[in-house]
Amino acid sequence: MDEPTIVLIGLRCAGKTMHGAALATALGGAFEDLDELAAKSLGCAHPGEAIEQHGLDGFRRAESDTLKSALENPPRVLALGGGAPTAPGASEMLTAAQQDRQIKIFYLRARPETLRERMSTSDNAHRPSLTGADALDEIATLFAQRDPLYSELAESIIETDNVSHASVVRVLVALSTTPA
Repeated sequence: MDEPTIVLIGLRCAGKTMHGAALATALGGAFEDLDELAAKSLGCAHPGEAIEQHGLDGFRRAESDTLKSALENPPRVLALGGGAPTAPGASEMLTAAQQDRQIKIFYLRARPETLRERMSTSDNAHRPSLTGADALDEIATLFAQRDPLYSELAESIIETDNVSHASVVRVLVALSTTPA
């Protein structure tokens, strides 16, 4: 593989899919969304359905299996679901692939207030609660739980609060094309 796969991590509504698809286009490669791949591997139309039918643990196992497959046959850009780094063995797989220079991991980080605002204006029909609280109310809890792991895994952290889509993509392109 000539160029490492770019792996985007972050919470819901951080922009992983939107920025990832644009980044893949800019880099001339394929884009994949791990949440969608994991749901399809379970025969489901979307992640919410997969969690409903197989439970959160079943979905996390599917994410882990799908991540392994995606790292073996990588797209140019891979967006992970917010919880994917917490799936069994996922952080170890990501760390090993990063150490082997197969991937670069970028954390798209936004404050909980920003994520809540973005989520309140998006379609949340297929976004199940992960903590038992309302999906909007659990953002701060998930941020507190996951921010340290995301920060540890990431080669770079891109703050996305009050930053345009075009600016985030420009930063991602620059980081993606910088030699390791």
